[in-house]
Amino acid sequence: MIRRRALLAAGVCFTFVATPPAVLAGPVPPGDDFNDGVLNPSLWGPVQMENITWPMLVETNGHLEFQGTDFAGNTWLGSQGSYTQDWEVRVDVNLAELELTQDYAGVSIVLAVGHDDDDVTLGDRMDVWLSLDRDSSTEYYRTFNAWTGTNGWDTGYTWADTSTTQATLRIAYTATARTLTAWIDPDGSANGYSWTGLLSERVDNLGADWGMNTDSRFIIGLGASAFWHTVNPSDGVFFDNFAASGGFLPPVLPPTTVPGLYLTNAVLLPNGFAQFELVTPSTNAFTLQYSFDLRTWKYWTTLWGADHHSVQTPGPISEVGNTVFVRAAPFGQAMHQFTFDFRCSWNGALENGSPALSWPLALDNWQAKLEVGNTTNLPSANEVTFSGPAGSGLVDLPVEFWPDDDYSGTYESDIIDLPPAPPGGNWVVEYGTANMNVNHPDPQVAGRFVVVVPNFVVSNGLLTSVSWTYRHPSTGANLGPRPGFVRRVEFTLYGPDFAQCSENDYDIFYRQVTDPGITNFIVSPPIPWSNPLWQIGYVDDLNNTYTLNYSFGNLYQVFGANSLTGVDCDPMLDGWTLLGSATNTATFIGSYDYYLIRAPKHNVAKIDAVRGSNSSYYGTSYTGNTADAQNIDGPPDGLYATLGKTPRGFYTGGFFIINVTGAGLSGITVYALP
Repeated sequence: MIRRRALLAAGVCFTFVATPPAVLAGPVPPGDDFNDGVLNPSLWGPVQMENITWPMLVETNGHLEFQGTDFAGNTWLGSQGSYTQDWEVRVDVNLAELELTQDYAGVSIVLAVGHDDDDVTLGDRMDVWLSLDRDSSTEYYRTFNAWTGTNGWDTGYTWADTSTTQATLRIAYTATARTLTAWIDPDGSANGYSWTGLLSERVDNLGADWGMNTDSRFIIGLGASAFWHTVNPSDGVFFDNFAASGGFLPPVLPPTTVPGLYLTNAVLLPNGFAQFELVTPSTNAFTLQYSFDLRTWKYWTTLWGADHHSVQTPGPISEVGNTVFVRAAPFGQAMHQFTFDFRCSWNGALENGSPALSWPLALDNWQAKLEVGNTTNLPSANEVTFSGPAGSGLVDLPVEFWPDDDYSGTYESDIIDLPPAPPGGNWVVEYGTANMNVNHPDPQVAGRFVVVVPNFVVSNGLLTSVSWTYRHPSTGANLGPRPGFVRRVEFTLYGPDFAQCSENDYDIFYRQVTDPGITNFIVSPPIPWSNPLWQIGYVDDLNNTYTLNYSFGNLYQVFGANSLTGVDCDPMLDGWTLLGSATNTATFIGSYDYYLIRAPKHNVAKIDAVRGSNSSYYGTSYTGNTADAQNIDGPPDGLYATLGKTPRGFYTGGFFIINVTGAGLSGITVYALP
């Protein structure tokens, strides 16, 4: 019933073993209550499905919910049952009263136990499940079922009618009798447990011998299926309160290599990088991706043909974390990853290496994105749309496509300001001629937004090192060690093309830090410190990215002209006269009909109001790259327009123009916040 993961090719860790260690150290977890909103990859294997994208098992609303059609299952990785000790495993299940619209439709939810030398799909297995089936429009059946099999052949089956929609399923093992027993409690824990046995079978019977010995283990899986019916989110088909007690042991993990694909000759290089050989088994090409948390995967390289390939880790082991996971897929088999990006676009100007911050800070916007790799079949942007659950603000909206290369790219939704964060739930991506259903957990933004505050050490005009702290976004209070939900922190410096007339910035420095104990690094060789734009981002354990920007300053310039003219990258080329610049409130002298207030590239200015020499306040007539321009109208009130910030958070310069024709002004005063 439960299938093992097949895509994960090999793991590379600090000890440089080709596959995960034989025994995982540490305490055996007692189970999972599914209350943290994310299916823990250290406790559960990847969800295995009959259909490539739909159905799913999704941890949401405090339980593990089944959605879709066909079959989905998951293997418990937290522990394995002993052959020589008694143990039991149980789980609460809910199967609501569903309207099945087709004859012979059915929905089932199952607990399964298997032999560790096999998988829980075929071979040696015991199942116990709750089912709802329809034979005809008037004939519905709700039953408990138990089944055993050896080498894929049926060796036992029983069933019992029931009217319950929620129950507890249990399988217990008695070591002295070498016997598995399937139990049910039709009302779960509501009135205390009262167990009814459905089926018992020895695992060493003649004709039903699982071939186990004292070193063998039992593995556990959860699964659900729907045939001729689609289960929608929140339809009420879910697991809860999974518990394993008694003789459970740390798991012995089977090899997870593709046949013939393996790692060898792993060494630690003097520069701290890990190097190994990857042997590919055939003339087919394989694409490698790497991960530090088994959630977020990034493209590494593509290997062509049957050969020994020399590969290095994407960074020094001490910086990328003690474990690097590697997975491979045949070239052309698309890899998809759906995530959210959240942005705090203005995080303060850099003054002497440290940002000038004002608390509280809030996220400005977010967007959904689908990253696709390992395929040449990349639909155009007009063939892809995103639709989110109720309240998401995204309903069948078009996307932008940003190609990375011929084999990968990213589809991004519109930038959303409201709601401030998307809800969890089912997202539908119309992807070319197919629909992809992705269930993404609640991003929990209120508890997962932190401000990474950097300190840049500059010596003789060169950046030599970076350190940082984690701060509360409302108060600025130091949060101490890195929050546990932060998986990695990324630092990017954009440049060197800082010319105002250039549309482009370039990534000239990048550093990724996954080790939670690291809060500083040396920049070697040092980088010139000149008008920098830093993006500091982090990825949390739900795969979502938070990006914070730090620019060079809050400089703005004021120009005058007696006729409305263009606004080029250099306004003076268009006939504007420069009256001066400032970073705070200042008065600019000059009699003109039009005044241009502009933030040069990589600066962001907060403009509260503009007053003429006649004591009148003026609003904007024309704007470009200015957020909340309406806040300039009227006298100073603490509400400001943000000048020079794009919706994506890039600092490309911005402007607004006020029209004072006929007022006869001798100058203006610009009220700016620091």
